[in-house]
Amino acid sequence: MFPYVVGLGISGRSVMQYLQQQKISFYCWDDNAQNRPDIEECRSPNDVNWLNITHLILSPGISHTWPKPHLAALKAKQHLISIISDVDLLWAEPSVSAYTVGVTGTNGKSTTAALMQHVLRLNGETFVGGNFGPPALKALEAPYKNVVLELSSFQLDITKSAGLDAAVLLNITTDHIERYGGLPGYVASKLSIFSKLKPGGTAIICTDSLPCGEIFSYLQMHTDLQVIGYSSDNRANEIDTNTYTKLCELANTATLNKQNLIGAYLVAHHKGIPFKQFEEQVLTYQGLAHRQEVVCTHKNVTFINDSKATNIVAANAALCKYNNLFWLGGGVAKEPSFDELETNNITKAYIFGEAASLIEKTLVQKSIPYRRCRTLDEATQWAYEDALKSEAPATVLLSPACASYDQFQHFVERGNVFKAAVKQIVMHTKEATHG
Repeated sequence: MFPYVVGLGISGRSVMQYLQQQKISFYCWDDNAQNRPDIEECRSPNDVNWLNITHLILSPGISHTWPKPHLAALKAKQHLISIISDVDLLWAEPSVSAYTVGVTGTNGKSTTAALMQHVLRLNGETFVGGNFGPPALKALEAPYKNVVLELSSFQLDITKSAGLDAAVLLNITTDHIERYGGLPGYVASKLSIFSKLKPGGTAIICTDSLPCGEIFSYLQMHTDLQVIGYSSDNRANEIDTNTYTKLCELANTATLNKQNLIGAYLVAHHKGIPFKQFEEQVLTYQGLAHRQEVVCTHKNVTFINDSKATNIVAANAALCKYNNLFWLGGGVAKEPSFDELETNNITKAYIFGEAASLIEKTLVQKSIPYRRCRTLDEATQWAYEDALKSEAPATVLLSPACASYDQFQHFVERGNVFKAAVKQIVMHTKEATHG
């Protein structure tokens, strides 16, 4: 009897490595021929004997339901074979005794998970991985005291077991709904993180978004979990006023989103970490690339790379934070309009890519000056030249509010192109100054 590993990207390869270390024979497959190992056990879903398969270990990126299930998922269901994830394998290991936190949400998962790792190090060696960073099974490589897992909706869908001591839900907005046939399916996927909690586990929910508020109420009424709710504005006094005021000051000092910061604080508080130690640790946190990443300040202009902001809600977090903005936006739209875009701090916009015409409609309606550009490089150059003319300190912000795949492979490439453009601007300016 054999497990069947389908999808041989980073997580799939870690599953293969784990099974080999455990001396467990398996079959494997990837639709991309370049990812397939040259071994006899690499067989397509049509070429394995499903009567000999114990379970299907599926990569999170492969659909098992909507919009069209992968052939391996179809075959597994036909033969009543369980579909599981690499996370299930981690939690099945009897040697794993670490305090384990799961983090999910549409936006801010990676930043919050990384921040939690940084803070929980006060309590002992801490692993962070899952959807962000190393795959979950890498947590087996050292005797970690704490494990922080970023869990996407795709991972939650195929994870069957319960191994979390705490689960954090940050927000839910309309993203990835094409994978679920609509928002209700996506909400149900995010809700499922709380079914991964161990008995007596802690559910931590930011109620800023309506679906999360409804989930908070549902869990309070229908489960025995310890349910903790919070909001960015502390509207229900979930946190005592003195602590909330300190968290707001810390968010401003550390340039962190309050959803992320308070979520990390509640986990740290649950682990008994005093506020003073939490605060000191947060102030040493460096942040992640492409997430409100300060590239540099040159003359009176600060350049910020927020390429990971691939939808309007994510972009709004940065647009509300900085003043005198020369905003770079565009790419592939995820929403039908940009009417919800926060524009109060935008001095001028520079739009590019497939969504430029759609963004333009909103900018015209709100009387925001703008310039249409062919490329991100061009937009960055124009934004800098206009920002230099500003009397007040200015910020050139790449927070596109769109996916990147019209002109780039992914948000990382887009962010790197922006940083390279900034580097060129700074170099050329210095050469002109010293020439």
